[in-house]
Amino acid sequence: MAELEALYENKEQNLRNGWRNALPTNQPIKLGRAYGQADWWMNDNLISSFHATIQWDGEKLTVTERTPPPTNRIYYQSRPQPNFTIAPGDSFVIGNTVFMLHAGSASMVASGGGDRGDVTIPAEASFTRAQLRQVPFDTSATFLRALEQIPDVLRLANDEDMLFRNMVKVGLDALPHADALAVVQIPNEATDNDKRVLVRNHLQRLSGKADIFMPSRRLAFRAIRQDKKSVAHVWIGEKSEDMTMRMDSKLPGVPWAICTPFKDDSGWGLYADGRLPKEPAVIGGQVRDKELLDYQKVIELIAGLIESTRKAHHLDRQLTMYRRFIPRRLWSDASADQLDDLLVPRLTKATVMFCDLRGSCKFAEEGEADLVDAWADLSRAIDDMTTAISAEDGIVAGFQGDAVMAFWGWPDNDDDQIERAVKAAMGIRRRFDKLGWWKNLSCGIGIAHGQVMAGRMGASELAKVDVFGPTVNLASRLESMTKRFGVRILVDEAVGKYLTEKRWSQARVRRLGRFTPAGMTKGLMVSEVLPPEHEPVQGNLKESIRRSWDEVVTMFLAGEWGEARRRFEQFFSNDPTAKMLLEHMANSNNVPPKGWAEKPEIVLDTK
Repeated sequence: MAELEALYENKEQNLRNGWRNALPTNQPIKLGRAYGQADWWMNDNLISSFHATIQWDGEKLTVTERTPPPTNRIYYQSRPQPNFTIAPGDSFVIGNTVFMLHAGSASMVASGGGDRGDVTIPAEASFTRAQLRQVPFDTSATFLRALEQIPDVLRLANDEDMLFRNMVKVGLDALPHADALAVVQIPNEATDNDKRVLVRNHLQRLSGKADIFMPSRRLAFRAIRQDKKSVAHVWIGEKSEDMTMRMDSKLPGVPWAICTPFKDDSGWGLYADGRLPKEPAVIGGQVRDKELLDYQKVIELIAGLIESTRKAHHLDRQLTMYRRFIPRRLWSDASADQLDDLLVPRLTKATVMFCDLRGSCKFAEEGEADLVDAWADLSRAIDDMTTAISAEDGIVAGFQGDAVMAFWGWPDNDDDQIERAVKAAMGIRRRFDKLGWWKNLSCGIGIAHGQVMAGRMGASELAKVDVFGPTVNLASRLESMTKRFGVRILVDEAVGKYLTEKRWSQARVRRLGRFTPAGMTKGLMVSEVLPPEHEPVQGNLKESIRRSWDEVVTMFLAGEWGEARRRFEQFFSNDPTAKMLLEHMANSNNVPPKGWAEKPEIVLDTK
């Protein structure tokens, strides 16, 4: 995967800051200075809060300057250019920051054929986290001042990028004899014979060394992949290509480096390097230096804080995802014990919705050349459905193929549950109309109200909130019938009666007739839900036409088929439901069958 690297030299603070991020394909990314206004940001005062947009298409990176143009232009090939494309190996400049495009992570640090065998073997000190906890802290004012930043850093770290950048700064502030601190990773493809190190984010003191930060592959690989504990290397005497820095004879001190792995099996670690003012004691190849030991303890502490925060962020993302499937009022109003009580299955009156995407198979087949885009479009459509449901405090009980099942009326038997379900259905319809989903996909919605069993179902590890009963089956049948009736939303008799008696201003009801859905034995009045008359949406009816339709349906149900047929043919000849009713009358020679007066129902033979 291609990656974009940014390097910024802040000469006022004598620091070099850098990050390196993988580029997603066909996804626009904002570059800038301000977190929140830019997706990827760098603290360069010559970069605007939002400066440019970049997009990787798999072969080249397109860079587009914002509109209106920022004060400081983007320089490519030493000239200001508002729009251009670059290939791997190229770079561009904004302010004091150089942005370099790399073909992939393998090039982040040259893998080569391993470290030279004739170099000086470094002295080392390695400790587990438990061992470092036993070491007493020799706290200094510098260290304590650095730690003062941690509460604000953790509180404000809304994502991993901000967490890494700010904790790297805290770590460097806490280590006065460190030249650089970085978050590094050993990629999965790295091996003993092909050691590779990825640098996600680093901060470097320019006074410590002039060269670009380059971690020791051998040290990082050993600490993160092999030993999985904090390892310190000190290079005493002869120069080594394994050293972190390109040694400059003018720089005094003994070079050292420490790498501490994260204990979450991510392959990430915290890496620091610098120079000791004096040569440390070495006994049997093991370093015995109090300052270096303190540094290992500090780095271990910061690595542990990063781990814990990353885990908290991960859990928060999971919780946010799961919250979409439960009513908002349960997010914070209920304790763990209360939630356990609420989840106990029980009988309740509920309103159930089935919402199904149709045409997705054809859509995927036509988009076979670009299944990624087809998948993304389907995901967005389903996300629109679940968002509309959760906005009305509905519970998403599950997914069946391209269908979403949701319900209202649990854990509380709310008086407005039918209204909420219908509002969610209308929201889905409006969303599909606005985004033009109907061009490629259709969406049928069925809503039914009645008694169900609702609550937690399944083993504890795989448990989910679910709903069960004839009302669920009816909602599913109604959703299937929308295609045959040529409508968007169908509701059962209980919902239609409620909306009619309520005279609700946000939706209207069009009775379609009494039907016995396929696979069921009991007939019911089936109705279509329409938006208010003033909404200019596809398939909507003027109120006068809806009333005329209702009169004809009343005639049909009363057995006045001659007049009903005449009006259907004259005024509603193109209506799919009218065509179905006309076909039914024709099959009975336009005469109501025996028993029609007692049971004016049409039995549907297919779903």
